Amino acid sequence: MNLDFRLLGPVEVWAGGRAVHLGSASSAKARCILAVLLRSPGEVVQTDVLVERVWGEQVPGRDVRYKYIGWLRSVLGEHGAALDYRAGGYVLNVSAEQVDLHRFRKAVAEAHRGSSDAPGRAVAAFELALSQWRGDALTGIQGSWASSLRAQLERERVGAVVDMCELRLDSDTAGDIAGIAAGWAESHPTDERLAEVLMRALDLAGRRSDALAVYAGTRRRIVEMLDTLPGPRLDAVREDLQNGRSMAPQEVPLPHSSQPTVGPWSARPPPHPVPRQLPPATRHFSGRERELDWLTNQANLPRQPGSPVICQVTGMAGIGKTALALRWAHLAAGAFPDGQLYIDLNGFGPGTPVDSQAVIGNILDAFAVSPDQIPRDSDARVSFYRSLIAGRRCVIILDNVRDSAQVRPLLPSTSSCLVIVTSRRRLTGLLTTEGAAYLPLQLLDDRQARDLITARLLAVRGYTDVQAVDDLAGRCSGLPLALALVSSRVATMPDLPLDALGSQLRSMHSRLDLPVETGGAESLRAVFSWSYEYLDPDSALLFRTLGAHPSTEMSFASVASAGGLRPAMARMLVDRLLESNLIEEKAPDRYRMHDLLREYALELAADRDPADQRQARMRRLLGHYLHSAFTAAMLIDSQLDPIDLPVLESGTWVEALESRDEALQWFTREHASLLAVVGWACESGFETVAWRLAWTLSIYQQIRGHWFDRVDVQRRAVEAASRINDALGEAHARRGLGIATQRVGAYDESERQLERALELFEQLDDVVGQARTRNDLAYIYDRLDQSESALHQDEQALSLFRSIGHQAGEATALNSIGWNLARLGRYQDALTSCTRALQIMEEVGDRSGQAATWDSIALAHERLGDSERALECYALAAEMARDLGELPLEGEVLHRLGKLELGMGRRIEGLRSLERAASIMERIDPPEATAIRADMQVDP
Repeated sequence: MNLDFRLLGPVEVWAGGRAVHLGSASSAKARCILAVLLRSPGEVVQTDVLVERVWGEQVPGRDVRYKYIGWLRSVLGEHGAALDYRAGGYVLNVSAEQVDLHRFRKAVAEAHRGSSDAPGRAVAAFELALSQWRGDALTGIQGSWASSLRAQLERERVGAVVDMCELRLDSDTAGDIAGIAAGWAESHPTDERLAEVLMRALDLAGRRSDALAVYAGTRRRIVEMLDTLPGPRLDAVREDLQNGRSMAPQEVPLPHSSQPTVGPWSARPPPHPVPRQLPPATRHFSGRERELDWLTNQANLPRQPGSPVICQVTGMAGIGKTALALRWAHLAAGAFPDGQLYIDLNGFGPGTPVDSQAVIGNILDAFAVSPDQIPRDSDARVSFYRSLIAGRRCVIILDNVRDSAQVRPLLPSTSSCLVIVTSRRRLTGLLTTEGAAYLPLQLLDDRQARDLITARLLAVRGYTDVQAVDDLAGRCSGLPLALALVSSRVATMPDLPLDALGSQLRSMHSRLDLPVETGGAESLRAVFSWSYEYLDPDSALLFRTLGAHPSTEMSFASVASAGGLRPAMARMLVDRLLESNLIEEKAPDRYRMHDLLREYALELAADRDPADQRQARMRRLLGHYLHSAFTAAMLIDSQLDPIDLPVLESGTWVEALESRDEALQWFTREHASLLAVVGWACESGFETVAWRLAWTLSIYQQIRGHWFDRVDVQRRAVEAASRINDALGEAHARRGLGIATQRVGAYDESERQLERALELFEQLDDVVGQARTRNDLAYIYDRLDQSESALHQDEQALSLFRSIGHQAGEATALNSIGWNLARLGRYQDALTSCTRALQIMEEVGDRSGQAATWDSIALAHERLGDSERALECYALAAEMARDLGELPLEGEVLHRLGKLELGMGRRIEGLRSLERAASIMERIDPPEATAIRADMQVDP
């Protein structure tokens, strides 16, 4: 069915002439998701972009996002529109012709093309474009992205109205055009083009006094609201009216549609002389749509009198700050008819930073100010410059700024100017004192990186090789400068196969050797050095230290530990690295370093820091993660049998965790880092730390269902412990691997690993290890429906636990025995065993064990036919598991509860329980989720 998507008014979907009822997708958030996707129909919108535009800083959980996406996918899919997940984002597979916004823009573009040779058809095209509108765009959707897009679309709408009115303006229709323009001018009181066309129409209709009144009112509002004066074009219309000159239509070409459209600063002819100093923009510019929109939004915000709009763009070397600033300034040049100024202040790089007084002299020269008019006193020169620029509509790019002091004298004192400041450092003074808006640039994502290289390939070779492009983009890690350098090689060697070029890059001693052909740098290394050399010695040492951090994300405590620093000193040095954009803060006290900068830091450390110093850093970092993870693991499960830990190195900091919830939150934040640290420890000769870290991770991975990560970690631990003949470490690691492999269905390997772990624990005379392993073997046999074998292993485990008075272990074995007795039909014996297990667990405070035991008791009652009691026990087990955050247990219990409810004829309750179970398992065990959903397919 042909769908019609509408954004130019309330966000709606129509099919067959009727509005589609979106059901639960009718909320503003769901409609905002739809709007974001429809802005780029048929194109992938990256997940982080979607989340930011819909929720802003209030990032929702994945479940919330999935709920809205799922409803939209279901509703739209019924009408033939596919909403797919692809390449890290979402794409709505519809054509631009199905969206009113894109029909509007297409019709406007056609009108512009035909305005000179076919004005009649152009007017018709404008009318078709404007007919797409049904009110304010995106009605009912809140948030900064929606507000910014709504304002942009309104400017495009008004522009189309004015362009159409100018085409239709003749003596026969002047009255009609005056009526149209007057209505729009009322709602856009500072738009000079609207005022101009209204004045001309009124004059041609014989209402010259009314036209002059329009000028007076418009001028007053521009002064009051914008703190500036009308442009010379509007003044010229007023002079023509006062002097009695004709207002007959002139041959004025329509402005071409371009992005961005910047508020009332547009459509004004420049006075002379006008500096146009912008260097050429990067030809193959890719991505940065959000950043370009952000700059446009800043340009259109209400401005305070006497205060210019200042946008501070910061980021690491090579991230594309200058390219972004120039791209936007070229697109918006028409909005700044009094000048486009560009000054490279050389704050970072070879040579001396440029003095602000010299810059002012160059600006005054660009405005053709006579030298004898320029004051010699520096303060007077600044005042003269600001007086000259006052009231002018200029964009000023101050590039490569070292600090706030360098740029402050160059800031105009008029709200009619926009200033873009780029720097490798975060200029706190501009943010706090001058109120600058702050835009930290991020790396290009995979799609944007591919697009940049692909654009070059198409320009030079006329084709692309997807696999080779992915390889080249991957080598550059999203850094625009590196991507540009690789693209240059593509351009200069058009006959070289792309895979051969990739091989050349891989064979380089370092990616830092990529040559830079401009700016006085020989390589990326030299570019990075300009930022590094400005650091003080302590900050430079910490930068070199962090190069060896194994994780892509670093916590503050791990940074302090690696450096052996007290928190106050660590905080100060981290702030310096952040200001220099040598690291970035992804979340409070969470930092990242680009891998090319990491490579540079490692290179510096190898060259400047003694080996024993580098080893000490590694020991402190490993000690931080191991001791923190051990603390967290024991808080999560106080019944864990602890292992011995190595003594902490001086200067190592351990996370101060005090509760189970804090421990779970810490593990969630650090899980990816811990996986990386385990691998790093294995590869760096710290095998004893590696298997101990794997042990500490097990409890968290178990209750959160990270089965495949657990398999990988435990395999590494087995290899590490075996390599140094650490029997205890190997036993623990093989037991952990056995547990993990059985959860992913590899029962044969699981049994082999557990049997070998049992042998090792027996050789070590480790009774607890033997008993725990037999419990694990019992679990496998239960999964294989070998309940007699499972019961045998549990009974042996019980005997071992009792032989050493291990109460918590005894309770675990009793519960497992009870479960298997219920499976064998011995229900009363099962209840007796589980009841005793529950008593012990309550005494020792084993809440997790209690949840599992109530699940076993529920099974026994269900098999006995006492369904009501079984329901109570399952519900209690599910509630306890949920409170503890034990996802696999909660999902399994809810599955059994839902099936029982369905069997009792409680269809609504049963489907609700099964839906909750499936939602949990979709995140940790998709095949199990599929099985649960199959159980939901019951007749109503």
